[in-house]
Amino acid sequence: MPVAGLVLTLADHEGLRGAAIATFEGDARLMVGALAQGGRLPVVTDTATLREEQDLWNELARTPGVLLVDLAFHDSSDAGEFTSAELPSKQRREER
Repeated sequence: MPVAGLVLTLADHEGLRGAAIATFEGDARLMVGALAQGGRLPVVTDTATLREEQDLWNELARTPGVLLVDLAFHDSSDAGEFTSAELPSKQRREER
């Protein structure tokens, strides 16, 4: 199961920020940390496959109120055999 630690930078607008956090807290694939200075929100993603992880990261990036998604940690050591082409990539996302 791929596990990743991300830091989401959220908008200053309280309505957007609150709605985004509520959405994240309702998603079983996410563990949400405490909102920090600068609108930074740490989250941990836990998915069954690398493809599901990529889809989740794309969902997070498209969530209203999310300005930036930064990867802090990633472990896919128990995901079985995979090629580098299967790993999440901004370039490949744009090609789809």
